[in-house]
Amino acid sequence: LAYWDITQEQIERIEQTGEVTKRLTLVSPVDGIVVEKNVLQGQQVMPGMRLYRVADLSSVWAEGDVFEQDLQFVRVGSQAHIEVAAYPGQHLMGRVSFVYPTVDQASRTNRVRVTVPNPGLRLKPGMYTTIYFDVERPDVIAVPAQAVVVTGQRNLVFVRDAEGVLNPVDVVLGVRAGDRVQILSGLVEGQTVVAAANFLVDAESRLATTGSAMPGMEHGGAATPAKPPKPKADTMRMDTMRMEHRHD
Repeated sequence: LAYWDITQEQIERIEQTGEVTKRLTLVSPVDGIVVEKNVLQGQQVMPGMRLYRVADLSSVWAEGDVFEQDLQFVRVGSQAHIEVAAYPGQHLMGRVSFVYPTVDQASRTNRVRVTVPNPGLRLKPGMYTTIYFDVERPDVIAVPAQAVVVTGQRNLVFVRDAEGVLNPVDVVLGVRAGDRVQILSGLVEGQTVVAAANFLVDAESRLATTGSAMPGMEHGGAATPAKPPKPKADTMRMDTMRMEHRHD
């Protein structure tokens, strides 16, 4: 009887009375909420049939996908802010409890799991959330992402010198935050780079120009200084993450 999850109290009662009852009360081995009911009163059941599913919703899982290049900033124990459409403007706190071991080949993302305390059971299974991670980083050189010309073999930024001549400079890219991208090498703070919005040529003509008119070319458009971003704490955002629940 104990193997069938009959409580010790019920077993002792049968031993004391010697009576075999046709009815037994099945007690859930865990505290929680019934999230799935597969039987009705009076229905015949078979061995192995799932009757109910009980979930402990005192804490829940929020799962989402992090871009491959951002994985370096997310690890088990990292703090996360959770925002749910049902409670706009309210941020709930959680921590990364698991980072999945594989990267999705199509999206180049890695799934992470955030465990979120759920007092009052306000978070419901199936809710969609937005997850924010606060990342502390030192000041870095950054330029508008559209200022970088990606040829497939080189990453180029056009730097304007004192005479107004545009010179292509090879750069090594770091992480991207919003509309700016980190420059690991190739530029120094204070140099002026041409933003794509003011350098009106498409990618193909830029490549042709790079091959024919280098080392420099005249251009009078507006430019953007290379500079580190103002805040030291960047925020990575993952939209429309599906809330999952944890159960036994």
